[in-house]
Amino acid sequence: MNITLICGHYLPDLGYIEVHLARALADLGHAVSVVTSSAVPRYVAHLQGPVEVGTEHDGKVKVIRLKPQFELGQVVTAKGVNAAVLGENPDLLIAIGLGKRFPKPVFGLGIPVITLFGDNLHSYAGTTFADDSGVRMERLKIKLHFAAFKASVYRKAVEKSDLSAAYTPESFEAAAGMLHGRFRKKLLRQDFFISLGFDPRKFYFDPELRNEARTRAGIPPSGKVVITATRPVPEKRLERAFSLFAALPAEWIWMTVGHTDTDYSRQFCRKAEQALGKDRFKALPHSDHKRLNALYNAADIALYTVPAISVFEAIGTGLPCVLPDVRSLSHIGAHAEHVGYYSDLSDASVAEKVRGVASSPQERGRRAEAACATFSWRNVARRLLETAAEKGILPKGAERNP
Repeated sequence: MNITLICGHYLPDLGYIEVHLARALADLGHAVSVVTSSAVPRYVAHLQGPVEVGTEHDGKVKVIRLKPQFELGQVVTAKGVNAAVLGENPDLLIAIGLGKRFPKPVFGLGIPVITLFGDNLHSYAGTTFADDSGVRMERLKIKLHFAAFKASVYRKAVEKSDLSAAYTPESFEAAAGMLHGRFRKKLLRQDFFISLGFDPRKFYFDPELRNEARTRAGIPPSGKVVITATRPVPEKRLERAFSLFAALPAEWIWMTVGHTDTDYSRQFCRKAEQALGKDRFKALPHSDHKRLNALYNAADIALYTVPAISVFEAIGTGLPCVLPDVRSLSHIGAHAEHVGYYSDLSDASVAEKVRGVASSPQERGRRAEAACATFSWRNVARRLLETAAEKGILPKGAERNP
């Protein structure tokens, strides 16, 4: 089956959902192409160099890059989207990233379209500022930006998609909250959910790798490592974790991965060293998948303050996780018993749970295998196509017949 993904950005080295899903569909044997732009969002420009217009290949995935016509933040448009799509003669279209506006032209081409919704309430909550006036102002800006650039794309997708799929449990609710009337009502009736995932070829548990990585990182045999892999920005409020480490014994170390050369990152590191002590805090830059997998292996538990795709990577290594009690992550605990949730990191019960973490290499390996069965990208892609076939969007058996 010929499948074309339409998305505003496609950056193989950084690997967001569009990259992982395209690769997984190709691994299942389908002919996969991606129509995207050559734009690189500013917030990852320090990690990704310029990208050329034209055709390239990401492994088995054909990537067609168009010259941007308009760019503002993550919003990007281009001429020739439909011509590029039709040139691939696809049996199925998958639209990703409605908020980037790029997929808008493809609805109504007469080709079945699956639209993925990844909206979450956190993104629309306006949480960068601590004071109420700042929050209100940020929420107003978010609503105005949505109305100006995104609302028409969402309305078109809601009306014309053959199948809508949410990849967080709250995506339909979050997106519907920005819409009105029949579009809001229709979106709230949608219930098909797929999850984000991980690639088990890149994220896995290996006892020997764990020992090597701990030695390389200078972690003493008695050391316990909490890892947080995320790009430090104010709205993630990583400072909330200081109270947790204040309640943990001295052998507990916080390793944060994803630092960049920004004022906030440098300021956060200074605060963390003051709060925890230099011996208990390690700040590492953005790492490639190989290095990041080694660091997950070296760690004893993962901690996150907001939803992130790296949560699934950590789970893929069998790593116990402490996660915020939010809808976007609520489904993970049903499939991974080594996941715990918190409402307040300063709660003494959180520190108690962290101190009680202990697992043998065999147990951690078993958890990694269990996570693969549910959250591997290949299984996520398979469920997406199977559901499309069950609903009659694809011919019977097409999902199994590349």
